[in-house]
Amino acid sequence: MKNKTLSLVLGGLVLIPLLAIFIDKLTEGRIFVAIVIGILMVRLMMKLFDILKRPKKNKATKVPVLSKEKAAHYEELGLNDQQVDFFRETMQTAKEQIEQLDKNMTSVTKLKAINLRTDAVKIAKSLFKRLADEPNKLHLADGFLYHHLPNILELTEKYIEINNHEVKTKTSYEALEKSATMIEKVAGLLLEDYERFVKDDMEELDVEISLAEQNISRTDDEPIDDIIKSATDELIKEELTDTEK
Repeated sequence: MKNKTLSLVLGGLVLIPLLAIFIDKLTEGRIFVAIVIGILMVRLMMKLFDILKRPKKNKATKVPVLSKEKAAHYEELGLNDQQVDFFRETMQTAKEQIEQLDKNMTSVTKLKAINLRTDAVKIAKSLFKRLADEPNKLHLADGFLYHHLPNILELTEKYIEINNHEVKTKTSYEALEKSATMIEKVAGLLLEDYERFVKDDMEELDVEISLAEQNISRTDDEPIDDIIKSATDELIKEELTDTEK
């Protein structure tokens, strides 16, 4: 970056005299016109310099090497190579977004408070982990992956940007308040995404609990004498079995 900046400065020093000669010939010595054109050219050069010195964002998602264990897991679930590539790229993007969201939520006091109330980062990480184990349920997390996670990340980025303004106006504070409210609402949507993803598991748990309650109910209704007799019979069977051995 330093070498690039130095090259731009030296290039500007060489270019300025050439521009001065060009402007002088172009305006035929008319000072006022030369000054106006000179100012415009300088502003254009400053704008170009500002654009060139900005760091370029790497938009390419770098996916880690696929391990043998993961490959076997995907194969067991019946995913083909194209589906695996798509899933892993999607998950890598989500991972980077969650990591950045975690940083954002701990960088400002207001965002910290929102995260404590809503568990936004914890929910995002939990859903990501569940999805990593169950890639065949990717369709159940479309709202989380493509809408709510990117949305809450962008909102926190904007909040931090405005919060870092050295001078804040009434409009700035209003924008911060609206952003905070919206961040909290989207955090609630993350929870809905998680509940949707684990809905089948919860329904299965309800069935298991219902069966357990029925078994307990039958046991409670059974006379105590029958329970004792049943237990005694079991003990006799065990003793007979041990004797035979």
